[in-house]
Amino acid sequence: DTSSVSKEYTLQFPLASIENPVLIRNIFYEFDSAALLDSSCVALDSLVILLNENPHVTIELAAHCDFRGADKYNENLSQRRAESVVNYLIEHGIDSLRLSPVGYGEKRPKVVTRKIAATHDFLNEGDTLTEAFILALQDEEKQEICHALNRRTEFKVLRTTYRLFDLTPPAKPAAETENKEAEGTKAEDNEETKPEDMTATSEQEPTTQEEAATQKSSSPAKQPNARRREPSKTRTPSRPRKTNE
Repeated sequence: DTSSVSKEYTLQFPLASIENPVLIRNIFYEFDSAALLDSSCVALDSLVILLNENPHVTIELAAHCDFRGADKYNENLSQRRAESVVNYLIEHGIDSLRLSPVGYGEKRPKVVTRKIAATHDFLNEGDTLTEAFILALQDEEKQEICHALNRRTEFKVLRTTYRLFDLTPPAKPAAETENKEAEGTKAEDNEETKPEDMTATSEQEPTTQEEAATQKSSSPAKQPNARRREPSKTRTPSRPRKTNE
C-alpha cells in the first residue's frame, strides 16, 4: 500500500533565472509616447497569466530606448513606458508590490542572443548594440533592425518568495466583512434594548422621599404568618363578703 507514502513535489515555472532578463515580445507603444497599443494586449495578458500561476514571484519591468534623442528624454520616456505596463498588470489583478517599473533609456543596449544571431546573419551572439556598433554597420536597414532590438520591454525576476512564509490569512471579501459588521451592530442593538424591557416590567425605585412615603402608605400592611396567642389570665376567686349578723 503506497497511499501513505509521502511525496515531495518541486515547484517549477517557465521563468528564466534571476540573473537574466526575459524579453516580452510584441509590446508596442504609440510613436514618441508611453501609450500602449491594443496589439500589446495579447502579450501582456500572457504575462498576467504567468504571474497568477506564480504568486510568490516579484519582477522588475524594464523599458529601453534606442540611442536617438537626448539621454534625459529617453530615460523619462522609457520610465513612463515601464509604468504603463505595470499599470496594465495592476488593472488586471496583479499586486503592485510585486512589480517594479524601471526606465533605462539608452543606458543598456541589447546584447545579441543565439536566437537573434540565428535570424540575422550580420549579427553574432554576444554583440552589444551600442551606438558605435550600429553606426559602424553603414547600412540603414541593418541599423534600423538594431534600433528596433534596442527598443524593448523586458522583465527580470527579483524574488521567488513573496509572501511565501506569510502566516497572515488572506483578506476576506468586502461583502462578507460588511455582512459581519451589520450582524455585530444588530446584536449590540438587541443587548442595549434588553435592560429597558426589564425595567419596564419591574417595580421602579422611588426617586424622592415623598414618593417613598406615598408608596409605603399605599402598600398593604404585612400580615403576620401566625396569630400571637394571648396569654391566659388566671382569675383569683373572690372572698365572701362579711355580713353583720
